[in-house]
Amino acid sequence: MLPNLAVSIDGRLLKPWNDSPEFLVSQEAQGNTERTHYLQNTKSIEAHIIYANFLLKSGRVENAIKICDKGLQLSPNQPDLLVLRAESYLKGRQMQSAIDDCWDAGKALESKNMYMGLVKQTGNDSIFNATIGYKNYLTLALAMQCKNDMDNSEKMYELLNDFCSNPDLYTKAYYYQYQCYSRHSKKAEAAEIIKGIEKTKPVLAPAKAYLQSLLFWKGEISESELVDINSIPNHHNEAEDWVVKTYAVAVKNLNNNQIEKAKIALNNILVSGYWDYYPAILAEKDLSQLSGINYQDAEIINLNSTKKQAPGKTRN
Repeated sequence: MLPNLAVSIDGRLLKPWNDSPEFLVSQEAQGNTERTHYLQNTKSIEAHIIYANFLLKSGRVENAIKICDKGLQLSPNQPDLLVLRAESYLKGRQMQSAIDDCWDAGKALESKNMYMGLVKQTGNDSIFNATIGYKNYLTLALAMQCKNDMDNSEKMYELLNDFCSNPDLYTKAYYYQYQCYSRHSKKAEAAEIIKGIEKTKPVLAPAKAYLQSLLFWKGEISESELVDINSIPNHHNEAEDWVVKTYAVAVKNLNNNQIEKAKIALNNILVSGYWDYYPAILAEKDLSQLSGINYQDAEIINLNSTKKQAPGKTRN
């Protein structure tokens, strides 16, 4: 079963990413198990969260959105599902819908201090151990940045720090803050972020690519020490670190006004096909903007009417 994919900011089909045949078979088997569990527990919010999360991590963006929709019919304003749907919208390049869900989730989370969610996290998520609030405001900041709402994006990146509870989350947050701040109106604040980064900072394995990128921006390690931007990974589960570091190379070249070098790194990320990682979405936005294409929300058409609606929130 092929993923139900999205379309890029500049209108390209986002195709299935590379993975080993063995992994794809394993993923298909897991998908059948997750689907069976979901169908046996359609009244359970936890079952909706688990299945939607699996679909999203498998690249089935629209399917993940549909499962979140069904879960929210059972429990409107459930924050786990709102944030999951926002992440799905962001990866599906539906920025305004992602922003809308994040605002709703933020309201639902106001009384849930450091809320970890209904479902136990797995994989790298369990190592980062991020709250639902952290995921929400990172998603919101990225969606705003992709829409070129830079002032509000910067505010959301700043707010993200309030949800950091360990060095790994701070390191990841600083990576995204720096890449945004350094290219807009907070260059002094970007310099302060870099100033405080040390090689001895204790982080776990999933955060190391973010730390090394920060050290690269600081000038303490070279590009050759950081990454070979032309050595594109062959499997999705090996690609995240490469995407994070290659985007760091692009950001540094953009800051140094070395546009053609930046384009090479950005294009390599797009060519790799690993479109679901957040730096890849930013790379797509940057390359499109350098080509004179700015993000526009999709036009929403009500199929029960001949009138066209303005982009934005359409849910009741």
